[in-house]
Amino acid sequence: MAELTKHAEAYVLEFEDSVKNRFLMKTNLFLDGLKDIEYERESNTFSIRFRSSDEYVIAANLNKLVFFLKKNRIELTLCDEIEQLLLEKEKQDDERDSVREQLIELKANPSCSNDDYKSFCDYCDSVLNITLRDYQYKSAYLLSLGNGGFDFSVPGAGKTIITYSAYAHLKHKGVVDRILVIGPGSAYNAWFEEYVTCFNEEPSFINLASESSEECKIYLCASRKYHTEITFINFEKLRRIRKEMGTFLAKGQVLLIVDEAHKVKNPNAEVTKSILDFTAEASARIILTGTPMPNGYEDLSSLYEIFSPSVPILPFKYSQLKNFTAKGASERDIARIKDAIEPYYSRISKKYLVSIGELDQPEFKVVKCEMDAHQYELYERLNSFSRTVSDDCDEDLLVYLKKAILIRKMQISANPSLLKNSIVSSMDELKEEYLLSYGGDVSDINLLAKADKEINDRILGSAIANIVSMYSRGTVETSKNLKAVELCGKLIEQGKQVLIWDVFVSNMEVLADMILSKLRVNVEIVNGKVTGEERQNAIARFRSGESKVLIANPSTLAESISLHKVCQHAIYVNVNFNAAQFIQSKDRIHRINMPEGTTATYYFLENEETVDEAIYERLIKKEKRMLEILDSDDLKIGGSEMENRSIMSDEDIDIAYMR
Repeated sequence: MAELTKHAEAYVLEFEDSVKNRFLMKTNLFLDGLKDIEYERESNTFSIRFRSSDEYVIAANLNKLVFFLKKNRIELTLCDEIEQLLLEKEKQDDERDSVREQLIELKANPSCSNDDYKSFCDYCDSVLNITLRDYQYKSAYLLSLGNGGFDFSVPGAGKTIITYSAYAHLKHKGVVDRILVIGPGSAYNAWFEEYVTCFNEEPSFINLASESSEECKIYLCASRKYHTEITFINFEKLRRIRKEMGTFLAKGQVLLIVDEAHKVKNPNAEVTKSILDFTAEASARIILTGTPMPNGYEDLSSLYEIFSPSVPILPFKYSQLKNFTAKGASERDIARIKDAIEPYYSRISKKYLVSIGELDQPEFKVVKCEMDAHQYELYERLNSFSRTVSDDCDEDLLVYLKKAILIRKMQISANPSLLKNSIVSSMDELKEEYLLSYGGDVSDINLLAKADKEINDRILGSAIANIVSMYSRGTVETSKNLKAVELCGKLIEQGKQVLIWDVFVSNMEVLADMILSKLRVNVEIVNGKVTGEERQNAIARFRSGESKVLIANPSTLAESISLHKVCQHAIYVNVNFNAAQFIQSKDRIHRINMPEGTTATYYFLENEETVDEAIYERLIKKEKRMLEILDSDDLKIGGSEMENRSIMSDEDIDIAYMR
């Protein structure tokens, strides 16, 4: 005989004295195998404490304990409190199974003709300031029906609008009454603006990404009446305030949204551990990412645990999923994974949007330019030096020597005035564009500086100082810059606004000066130097039409900004090899809800027979590979390049540095 009761914070399992010690040891071993608990044993009594406050987790473990005892033919008495807890868990399991069946039916029959779906659509029509597309109704309905879920759609498909639509209905049902968004620091703009799009009013909104950790803690721990309807915070802050995040979520009915969720795929990363610490306190959860499996099946593990922290959805552990990626999974195992995750996500691809006429295919035009004689002289000096580089030199230095040569070639093609500073100085100037994006440490920078010094001593030096100074003073303007300004002028004459992309901050400033003097129109610049309110004001002036041209850097503006309603033309003056930023930058002006009869047009400026052509070829090849993943209706492994922040890979260097 045994009795299971609850006293204060502990659950007490007490056996009669007649129970043999051998079975008590067996109970010890069983309790050792339960995670989420700690226990103490004194004679024939076990005091069990749970690390989690989640009642479902507690009930699930108690249920396992009850099953274990009954299996071993131990007659058990439960107190009323535990009986009620187990009955509540059984009820929740039944409800969860019912919802899962409804979700499976919804995915199998996308026509969605049932009364509940019609009621959902009617409600959205009554509260939203916009009319959703059919696929948006269905995606939002899935999120509402499941009290959360996943949207694995590509950028530009309307994930934010879909999420707000689901939120409105979840709020109507009484499930949630406010939102916590976790995402990249730049994403808060989209969440603010799309709220206005959906509800025709500015939200009660706070951006904690711009606050100190101490200020975040004060806000999160404050009374609920001081909390805004929408709270936004960036990934980087979470590890320092994870306890306060849990406190915040526990205070009310909060919908937790994780934007760009592929950034929390690694279960050992601090940001992932932080979210897993407090996700159970949320009333509902929505996970957003266009690349759910960038590296392999294991990337799903953290995403589904964040979504459902109490009840495992995936049939395999992280280590098993990782093994499937490395060694291959059987058809049966793949089917089990698919069956487990299928009901909870929707996915809209760019290919699908084009196929239904929601988007027209964009136009892409390569505009050929030609370097002038001075640029060719400098470029040939580097090419001659490239041919003398021997594989016999130090292996690490060789990599950085090739990288330095390639960067210098890119700068010569763009604007030789960039040569007046060392690469390290340029990288310090560009920060996000180079150093932070590439993830280099001090030793990397030292090697690059050493390689750059060798190039400068051997090739660039004082002999070319006069040439460089001509470009620095503006006496000579490069063909690419002149072509960009000329093209910009033609588009402005047609009443168009123009987005110009450039990876070099100094050249962005040169372009802005040229446009101001030659075209007499207002120009905005957004790069790593422009932050906070200054950045927002620049984007607002461009959107309003006060400024006709926006010059931006893909590493700082490629994500989370929508410009498609005011701009459909983008000129790429100088780019690097980063295909993720390239694709994301294109998505800024190629999205749903474009002005009727328009599509995006991209102009790629390249100097003939230079590294420009190699960069273009590599970008197109990488983009094609990525789109095979992004445009797949089914989930596929791949898309890791979308997370890559480097300006060039070792393969890029090997292929392009002799061009």
